[in-house]
Amino acid sequence: MVPWAKTGTRIQAGMFVVAAAIVLFFGIRGYFVEAIVRIGYSVYQVGAVLACIIFVTLIDVLMARGAQSLGAIQWGKMPPRSQYALFILAVTFTWLMGLMGFARSGIRQHWHVYGVMQDMTPYAATPALGYAAIMISTCVLIFLSLVGFIFWLGGLAEKSTFVPSTVEAPHVGH
Repeated sequence: MVPWAKTGTRIQAGMFVVAAAIVLFFGIRGYFVEAIVRIGYSVYQVGAVLACIIFVTLIDVLMARGAQSLGAIQWGKMPPRSQYALFILAVTFTWLMGLMGFARSGIRQHWHVYGVMQDMTPYAATPALGYAAIMISTCVLIFLSLVGFIFWLGGLAEKSTFVPSTVEAPHVGH
């Protein structure tokens, strides 16, 4: 590590706070302006996030330059709690994607494009939060079950063992 590692980490934290503040400011302000202005705000939000990613990565590269190796990478050795954390991350991200999709749909209510194109059909409705939560949770369970099934199938292929034959097969062909 470099002598300025703590300062670099503080700069990174500051950049993250500034980027988050920009995203929140324009995100909240977007509710009070016209659609075309709101769309323009996304440029500032994306720019702040990209600048943060680039500069935080650059600082990381500079701080890790000349770092000592603590030994060879030991592939396949993971503590059990890290596996639990990975599983919880998978559930959380999948669930969050479903819930945020519902939140986006719920905010738009009876609009295809909010404030621009209204849904005038008699079937325009947003389901209740409880119903949506049950449906989203069911979809998450189905998705994760399918992922588990795929891993189970992969595990079956690993368990099969090949026993080489001592008898030579006859030559077929020209």
